[in-house]
Amino acid sequence: MNRVVLSKKASAGIKEGFLWAYKNEVISTLENGLSAAEIYDDKGEFLAVGYYNPASVIAVRIFDRKRSTLGRDFFRQSLLKAIKRRSLLNAEAYRIVNSESDLLPGLVVDRYKDYIRIDFTTAGMLMFKDDILSLLFEILKPGGAVVDFDERLQKKEGVEFEREILGEVPKKILFKENSIVFAADIIDGQKSGFYLDQRRNRRILSEYIAPRSEFLDLFCNTGGFGLYAAKKKDARVTAVDISQKAIEDAKENYEINGCGAEFVRENVFDYLRVLRKEKRRFNVIVVDPPSFAKNSAQKRAALRGFWDLTVNSFKLAAKEAFVALFSCSYHVEEKDLLQIANRAALQTNRKVSVLDTFYQDIDHPWILGFDYSKYLKGFLFRLE
Repeated sequence: MNRVVLSKKASAGIKEGFLWAYKNEVISTLENGLSAAEIYDDKGEFLAVGYYNPASVIAVRIFDRKRSTLGRDFFRQSLLKAIKRRSLLNAEAYRIVNSESDLLPGLVVDRYKDYIRIDFTTAGMLMFKDDILSLLFEILKPGGAVVDFDERLQKKEGVEFEREILGEVPKKILFKENSIVFAADIIDGQKSGFYLDQRRNRRILSEYIAPRSEFLDLFCNTGGFGLYAAKKKDARVTAVDISQKAIEDAKENYEINGCGAEFVRENVFDYLRVLRKEKRRFNVIVVDPPSFAKNSAQKRAALRGFWDLTVNSFKLAAKEAFVALFSCSYHVEEKDLLQIANRAALQTNRKVSVLDTFYQDIDHPWILGFDYSKYLKGFLFRLE
Protein backbone atom coordinates (compact mmCIF):
# COMPACT_ATOMS: atom_id res chain seq x y z
CA MET A 1 0.00 0.00 0.00
CA ASN A 2 1.27 3.44 -0.93
CA ARG A 3 2.31 5.87 1.81
CA VAL A 4 1.13 9.44 1.19
CA VAL A 5 2.28 12.35 3.35
CA LEU A 6 0.13 15.49 3.51
CA SER A 7 0.78 19.11 4.37
CA LYS A 8 -0.12 20.54 7.77
CA LYS A 9 -3.21 22.24 6.39
CA ALA A 10 -4.56 19.09 4.73
CA SER A 11 -3.73 16.96 7.78
CA ALA A 12 -5.59 19.36 10.05
CA GLY A 13 -8.61 19.20 7.77
CA ILE A 14 -8.70 15.41 7.81
CA LYS A 15 -8.41 15.37 11.60
CA GLU A 16 -11.49 17.61 11.69
CA GLY A 17 -13.53 15.34 9.43
CA PHE A 18 -12.69 16.49 5.91
CA LEU A 19 -12.39 13.60 3.45
CA TRP A 20 -10.17 14.98 0.68
CA ALA A 21 -6.69 16.30 0.07
CA TYR A 22 -5.76 18.21 -3.06
CA LYS A 23 -2.80 17.53 -5.33
CA ASN A 24 -0.88 20.58 -4.09
CA GLU A 25 -1.31 19.38 -0.48
CA VAL A 26 0.62 16.13 -1.03
CA ILE A 27 4.19 16.38 0.26
CA SER A 28 5.49 12.96 -0.76
CA THR A 29 4.47 9.45 -1.86
CA LEU A 30 6.20 6.09 -2.13
CA GLU A 31 4.44 5.37 -5.46
CA ASN A 32 3.67 7.88 -8.18
CA GLY A 33 0.64 6.16 -9.73
CA LEU A 34 -2.97 5.40 -8.83
CA SER A 35 -2.97 3.34 -5.66
CA ALA A 36 -4.57 2.41 -2.37
CA ALA A 37 -2.81 4.41 0.31
CA GLU A 38 -2.16 4.99 3.97
CA ILE A 39 -2.24 8.70 4.72
CA TYR A 40 0.17 10.40 7.16
CA ASP A 41 0.89 13.92 8.35
CA ASP A 42 4.32 15.53 8.01
CA LYS A 43 5.34 14.26 11.48
CA GLY A 44 4.64 10.63 10.57
CA GLU A 45 1.31 10.34 12.41
CA PHE A 46 -1.18 7.98 10.75
CA LEU A 47 -4.34 9.77 9.58
CA ALA A 48 -6.44 7.42 7.46
CA VAL A 49 -6.63 4.85 4.67
CA GLY A 50 -7.87 5.83 1.24
CA TYR A 51 -6.57 6.08 -2.27
CA TYR A 52 -4.24 8.33 -4.21
CA ASN A 53 -4.67 9.54 -7.78
CA PRO A 54 -2.01 12.00 -9.01
CA ALA A 55 -4.06 12.59 -12.20
CA SER A 56 -6.90 14.18 -10.24
CA VAL A 57 -7.07 17.64 -8.63
CA ILE A 58 -8.49 15.85 -5.59
CA ALA A 59 -5.52 13.53 -5.19
CA VAL A 60 -6.48 11.79 -1.93
CA ARG A 61 -9.87 10.49 -0.79
CA ILE A 62 -10.52 8.86 2.56
CA PHE A 63 -12.20 5.55 3.38
CA ASP A 64 -11.49 5.13 7.08
CA ARG A 65 -9.59 6.85 9.88
CA LYS A 66 -8.61 3.45 11.27
CA ARG A 67 -5.95 1.20 9.81
CA SER A 68 -7.86 -1.18 7.53
CA THR A 69 -7.12 -3.64 4.77
CA LEU A 70 -8.95 -2.50 1.68
CA GLY A 71 -10.31 -5.81 0.50
CA ARG A 72 -13.55 -7.71 0.06
CA ASP A 73 -14.34 -7.90 3.78
CA PHE A 74 -13.83 -4.16 4.22
CA PHE A 75 -16.20 -3.32 1.37
CA ARG A 76 -18.77 -5.87 2.52
CA GLN A 77 -18.97 -4.18 5.92
CA SER A 78 -19.06 -0.72 4.36
CA LEU A 79 -21.93 -1.68 2.03
CA LEU A 80 -23.89 -3.35 4.84
CA LYS A 81 -23.53 -0.21 6.97
CA ALA A 82 -24.75 1.94 4.09
CA ILE A 83 -27.79 -0.29 3.60
CA LYS A 84 -28.57 -0.19 7.33
CA ARG A 85 -28.53 3.63 7.26
CA ARG A 86 -31.54 3.44 4.91
CA SER A 87 -33.56 1.17 7.21
CA LEU A 88 -35.83 4.06 8.28
CA LEU A 89 -36.77 4.80 4.69
CA ASN A 90 -39.94 3.25 3.27
CA ALA A 91 -39.44 3.57 -0.48
CA GLU A 92 -39.31 1.44 -3.62
CA ALA A 93 -36.56 3.60 -5.14
CA TYR A 94 -33.75 5.07 -3.09
CA ARG A 95 -29.99 5.63 -2.91
CA ILE A 96 -28.07 2.82 -1.23
CA VAL A 97 -24.58 4.34 -1.40
CA ASN A 98 -23.87 8.08 -1.59
CA SER A 99 -20.11 8.29 -2.09
CA GLU A 100 -18.31 10.21 0.68
CA SER A 101 -21.48 10.35 2.79
CA ASP A 102 -21.12 6.59 3.25
CA LEU A 103 -17.31 6.62 3.35
CA LEU A 104 -17.23 4.97 -0.06
CA PRO A 105 -15.82 7.89 -2.08
CA GLY A 106 -16.41 7.56 -5.79
CA LEU A 107 -19.30 5.10 -5.58
CA VAL A 108 -23.01 5.87 -6.02
CA VAL A 109 -25.62 3.10 -6.01
CA ASP A 110 -29.34 3.63 -6.55
CA ARG A 111 -31.99 0.93 -6.22
CA TYR A 112 -35.19 0.90 -8.26
CA LYS A 113 -37.22 -2.03 -6.97
CA ASP A 114 -35.41 -5.11 -8.36
CA TYR A 115 -32.74 -3.22 -10.31
CA ILE A 116 -29.72 -1.12 -9.41
CA ARG A 117 -27.72 1.64 -11.04
CA ILE A 118 -24.02 1.74 -10.08
CA ASP A 119 -22.01 4.86 -10.88
CA PHE A 120 -18.27 5.15 -10.39
CA THR A 121 -17.09 8.74 -10.16
CA THR A 122 -13.38 8.31 -9.38
CA ALA A 123 -10.52 6.23 -10.76
CA GLY A 124 -9.61 5.26 -7.20
CA MET A 125 -12.91 3.50 -6.52
CA LEU A 126 -12.75 1.87 -9.94
CA MET A 127 -9.72 -0.12 -8.67
CA PHE A 128 -12.15 -2.05 -6.44
CA LYS A 129 -14.83 -2.54 -9.10
CA ASP A 130 -14.80 -6.36 -9.16
CA ASP A 131 -15.32 -6.69 -5.41
CA ILE A 132 -17.95 -3.94 -5.38
CA LEU A 133 -20.04 -5.46 -8.16
CA SER A 134 -19.75 -8.97 -6.77
CA LEU A 135 -20.81 -7.84 -3.29
CA LEU A 136 -23.74 -5.75 -4.53
CA PHE A 137 -25.12 -8.72 -6.45
CA GLU A 138 -24.51 -11.03 -3.49
CA ILE A 139 -26.18 -8.72 -0.95
CA LEU A 140 -28.99 -7.14 -3.00
CA LYS A 141 -29.65 -9.92 -5.52
CA PRO A 142 -30.89 -7.53 -8.22
CA GLY A 143 -32.46 -8.68 -11.45
CA GLY A 144 -29.97 -6.53 -13.32
CA ALA A 145 -27.69 -3.53 -13.05
CA VAL A 146 -26.39 -0.60 -15.07
CA VAL A 147 -22.73 0.26 -14.38
CA ASP A 148 -21.51 3.64 -15.60
CA PHE A 149 -18.92 6.39 -15.22
CA ASP A 150 -19.79 9.91 -16.40
CA GLU A 151 -17.63 10.96 -19.37
CA ARG A 152 -16.86 14.37 -17.89
CA LEU A 153 -15.58 12.73 -14.70
CA GLN A 154 -13.58 10.17 -16.67
CA LYS A 155 -11.57 13.01 -18.18
CA LYS A 156 -10.99 14.59 -14.79
CA GLU A 157 -9.87 11.29 -13.32
CA GLY A 158 -7.74 10.18 -16.27
CA VAL A 159 -9.60 6.92 -17.04
CA GLU A 160 -11.74 5.42 -19.79
CA PHE A 161 -14.87 3.40 -19.12
CA GLU A 162 -17.60 1.80 -21.21
CA ARG A 163 -21.06 1.44 -19.73
CA GLU A 164 -22.00 -2.10 -18.76
CA ILE A 165 -25.43 -3.68 -18.41
CA LEU A 166 -25.40 -6.76 -16.20
CA GLY A 167 -28.35 -9.12 -16.40
CA GLU A 168 -31.65 -7.85 -17.81
CA VAL A 169 -32.62 -4.20 -17.25
CA PRO A 170 -35.94 -2.91 -18.66
CA LYS A 171 -36.06 0.39 -20.51
CA LYS A 172 -38.45 1.78 -17.89
CA ILE A 173 -38.93 0.71 -14.27
CA LEU A 174 -42.21 1.60 -12.58
CA PHE A 175 -42.00 2.41 -8.88
CA LYS A 176 -44.27 4.04 -6.32
CA GLU A 177 -43.31 7.12 -4.28
CA ASN A 178 -45.79 8.34 -1.68
CA SER A 179 -48.71 6.78 -3.63
CA ILE A 180 -47.54 8.29 -6.95
CA VAL A 181 -46.15 6.06 -9.71
CA PHE A 182 -43.09 7.08 -11.68
CA ALA A 183 -41.28 5.46 -14.61
CA ALA A 184 -37.50 5.64 -14.29
CA ASP A 185 -35.04 5.17 -17.14
CA ILE A 186 -31.87 4.03 -15.40
CA ILE A 187 -30.06 3.34 -18.66
CA ASP A 188 -30.37 6.67 -20.49
CA GLY A 189 -32.15 8.92 -18.01
CA GLN A 190 -30.73 12.12 -16.54
CA LYS A 191 -28.66 11.66 -13.39
CA SER A 192 -29.26 8.03 -12.32
CA GLY A 193 -32.75 7.90 -13.81
CA PHE A 194 -34.65 10.02 -11.28
CA TYR A 195 -34.07 12.78 -8.72
CA LEU A 196 -34.43 10.62 -5.62
CA ASP A 197 -32.97 13.30 -3.34
CA GLN A 198 -36.10 15.46 -3.71
CA ARG A 199 -38.51 12.76 -2.48
CA ARG A 200 -39.05 14.34 0.93
CA ASN A 201 -39.38 17.84 -0.53
CA ARG A 202 -41.99 16.80 -3.09
CA ARG A 203 -44.15 15.49 -0.26
CA ILE A 204 -43.62 18.54 1.97
CA LEU A 205 -44.47 21.04 -0.76
CA SER A 206 -47.62 19.16 -1.79
CA GLU A 207 -48.99 19.53 1.74
CA TYR A 208 -48.88 23.34 1.58
CA ILE A 209 -50.75 24.01 -1.62
CA ALA A 210 -54.48 24.53 -1.98
CA PRO A 211 -56.68 22.44 -4.29
CA ARG A 212 -56.92 23.62 -7.92
CA SER A 213 -53.89 25.88 -7.59
CA GLU A 214 -52.21 27.32 -10.66
CA PHE A 215 -48.82 25.59 -10.46
CA LEU A 216 -45.68 26.49 -12.44
CA ASP A 217 -43.04 23.73 -12.44
CA LEU A 218 -39.77 25.18 -13.79
CA PHE A 219 -37.03 22.74 -14.84
CA CYS A 220 -39.70 20.06 -14.39
CA ASN A 221 -37.47 17.20 -15.56
CA THR A 222 -39.61 14.03 -15.30
CA GLY A 223 -42.42 15.88 -13.57
CA GLY A 224 -41.93 15.26 -9.85
CA PHE A 225 -43.16 18.42 -8.11
CA GLY A 226 -45.94 19.22 -10.55
CA LEU A 227 -47.20 15.66 -10.64
CA TYR A 228 -47.52 15.60 -6.84
CA ALA A 229 -49.59 18.78 -7.08
CA ALA A 230 -51.75 17.45 -9.91
CA LYS A 231 -52.34 14.06 -8.30
CA LYS A 232 -52.82 15.14 -4.69
CA LYS A 233 -54.41 18.60 -5.10
CA ASP A 234 -55.85 18.57 -8.63
CA ALA A 235 -53.55 21.49 -9.47
CA ARG A 236 -53.49 23.02 -12.93
CA VAL A 237 -49.82 22.50 -13.80
CA THR A 238 -47.63 24.20 -16.38
CA ALA A 239 -44.47 22.08 -16.68
CA VAL A 240 -41.44 23.65 -18.37
CA ASP A 241 -38.12 22.13 -19.42
CA ILE A 242 -35.70 22.66 -22.30
CA SER A 243 -35.12 18.92 -22.75
CA GLN A 244 -37.43 17.11 -25.16
CA LYS A 245 -36.71 13.81 -23.40
CA ALA A 246 -37.60 15.34 -20.02
CA ILE A 247 -40.92 16.59 -21.40
CA GLU A 248 -41.71 13.20 -22.93
CA ASP A 249 -40.84 11.42 -19.68
CA ALA A 250 -42.94 13.89 -17.68
CA LYS A 251 -45.93 13.33 -19.99
CA GLU A 252 -45.58 9.58 -19.49
CA ASN A 253 -45.53 9.96 -15.70
CA TYR A 254 -48.62 12.15 -15.75
CA GLU A 255 -50.46 9.68 -17.99
CA ILE A 256 -49.56 6.75 -15.72
CA ASN A 257 -51.20 8.59 -12.84
CA GLY A 258 -54.24 9.72 -14.81
CA CYS A 259 -53.26 13.40 -14.69
CA GLY A 260 -52.80 16.13 -17.26
CA ALA A 261 -50.73 19.29 -17.56
CA GLU A 262 -49.61 21.97 -19.98
CA PHE A 263 -46.17 20.85 -21.13
CA VAL A 264 -43.80 23.48 -22.52
CA ARG A 265 -40.44 22.73 -24.09
CA GLU A 266 -38.61 26.04 -23.77
CA ASN A 267 -35.61 27.70 -22.19
CA VAL A 268 -36.93 28.55 -18.73
CA PHE A 269 -35.29 32.00 -18.63
CA ASP A 270 -36.93 32.98 -21.92
CA TYR A 271 -40.29 31.46 -21.05
CA LEU A 272 -40.57 33.41 -17.81
CA ARG A 273 -40.56 36.57 -19.92
CA VAL A 274 -43.27 35.14 -22.18
CA LEU A 275 -45.43 34.43 -19.14
CA ARG A 276 -44.89 37.98 -17.87
CA LYS A 277 -46.00 39.44 -21.21
CA GLU A 278 -49.10 37.25 -21.03
CA LYS A 279 -49.72 38.53 -17.48
CA ARG A 280 -50.08 34.97 -16.19
CA ARG A 281 -50.23 34.47 -12.42
CA PHE A 282 -49.49 31.36 -10.40
CA ASN A 283 -50.32 30.24 -6.86
CA VAL A 284 -47.28 27.97 -6.63
CA ILE A 285 -43.97 28.25 -8.48
CA VAL A 286 -41.14 25.71 -8.18
CA VAL A 287 -37.66 26.81 -9.26
CA ASP A 288 -35.45 23.70 -9.25
CA PRO A 289 -32.64 24.27 -11.75
CA PRO A 290 -29.73 21.95 -12.51
CA SER A 291 -26.39 22.72 -10.91
CA PHE A 292 -25.28 26.11 -12.19
CA ALA A 293 -21.98 26.03 -10.25
CA LYS A 294 -19.96 22.83 -10.36
CA ASN A 295 -16.99 24.72 -8.91
CA SER A 296 -16.34 27.98 -7.10
CA ALA A 297 -15.26 29.75 -10.30
CA GLN A 298 -18.80 29.36 -11.68
CA LYS A 299 -20.53 30.80 -8.62
CA ARG A 300 -20.82 34.41 -9.81
CA ALA A 301 -22.55 33.39 -13.04
CA ALA A 302 -24.76 30.98 -11.09
CA LEU A 303 -25.93 33.76 -8.77
CA ARG A 304 -26.88 35.88 -11.79
CA GLY A 305 -28.96 32.97 -13.02
CA PHE A 306 -30.67 32.54 -9.66
CA TRP A 307 -31.41 36.28 -9.52
CA ASP A 308 -33.07 36.19 -12.94
CA LEU A 309 -35.18 33.15 -12.02
CA THR A 310 -36.18 34.48 -8.61
CA VAL A 311 -37.14 38.03 -9.52
CA ASN A 312 -39.19 36.88 -12.50
CA SER A 313 -40.88 34.17 -10.46
CA PHE A 314 -41.82 36.73 -7.83
CA LYS A 315 -43.33 38.91 -10.58
CA LEU A 316 -45.47 35.96 -11.72
CA ALA A 317 -46.61 35.05 -8.21
CA ALA A 318 -50.24 35.73 -7.32
CA LYS A 319 -51.18 37.24 -3.97
CA GLU A 320 -50.37 34.85 -1.11
CA ALA A 321 -48.49 32.58 -3.52
CA PHE A 322 -45.76 30.09 -2.68
CA VAL A 323 -42.35 30.03 -4.38
CA ALA A 324 -40.02 27.08 -3.75
CA LEU A 325 -36.41 27.89 -4.64
CA PHE A 326 -33.73 25.19 -4.74
CA SER A 327 -29.99 24.93 -5.28
CA CYS A 328 -28.35 21.56 -5.88
CA SER A 329 -24.85 23.05 -5.93
CA TYR A 330 -22.71 23.12 -2.81
CA HIS A 331 -21.20 26.42 -3.99
CA VAL A 332 -24.57 28.23 -3.99
CA GLU A 333 -25.34 28.38 -0.30
CA GLU A 334 -28.46 29.01 1.76
CA LYS A 335 -27.35 32.56 2.53
CA ASP A 336 -27.00 33.22 -1.20
CA LEU A 337 -30.58 32.11 -1.88
CA LEU A 338 -31.90 34.21 1.00
CA GLN A 339 -30.01 37.31 -0.14
CA ILE A 340 -31.33 36.89 -3.68
CA ALA A 341 -34.88 36.38 -2.42
CA ASN A 342 -34.65 39.49 -0.24
CA ARG A 343 -33.41 41.62 -3.14
CA ALA A 344 -36.19 40.22 -5.35
CA ALA A 345 -38.78 40.98 -2.67
CA LEU A 346 -37.59 44.60 -2.47
CA GLN A 347 -37.53 45.03 -6.25
CA THR A 348 -41.04 43.59 -6.68
CA ASN A 349 -42.42 45.32 -3.58
CA ARG A 350 -43.57 42.03 -2.04
CA LYS A 351 -43.58 40.99 1.59
CA VAL A 352 -41.86 37.62 1.66
CA SER A 353 -41.69 35.17 4.55
CA VAL A 354 -39.92 31.82 4.87
CA LEU A 355 -42.35 28.97 5.59
CA ASP A 356 -40.08 25.94 5.32
CA THR A 357 -36.59 24.73 4.48
CA PHE A 358 -35.61 21.90 2.18
CA TYR A 359 -32.68 19.47 2.18
CA GLN A 360 -31.86 16.20 0.46
CA ASP A 361 -33.71 13.14 1.75
CA ILE A 362 -32.14 10.77 4.28
CA ASP A 363 -30.79 8.33 1.68
CA HIS A 364 -28.41 11.14 0.63
CA PRO A 365 -26.80 11.71 4.06
CA TRP A 366 -25.25 14.99 5.08
CA ILE A 367 -22.33 14.22 7.39
CA LEU A 368 -20.63 16.59 9.78
CA GLY A 369 -17.07 17.62 8.99
CA PHE A 370 -17.56 17.29 5.24
CA ASP A 371 -19.70 20.18 4.06
CA TYR A 372 -19.68 19.04 0.43
CA SER A 373 -22.16 16.34 1.47
CA LYS A 374 -24.75 19.07 2.10
CA TYR A 375 -25.42 20.06 -1.47
CA LEU A 376 -29.22 20.32 -1.84
CA LYS A 377 -30.94 23.15 -0.06
CA GLY A 378 -34.01 25.22 -0.61
CA PHE A 379 -36.67 27.49 0.85
CA LEU A 380 -40.41 27.77 0.60
CA PHE A 381 -41.37 31.44 0.44
CA ARG A 382 -44.83 32.94 0.87
CA LEU A 383 -45.46 36.17 -0.98
CA GLU A 384 -48.02 38.78 -0.02
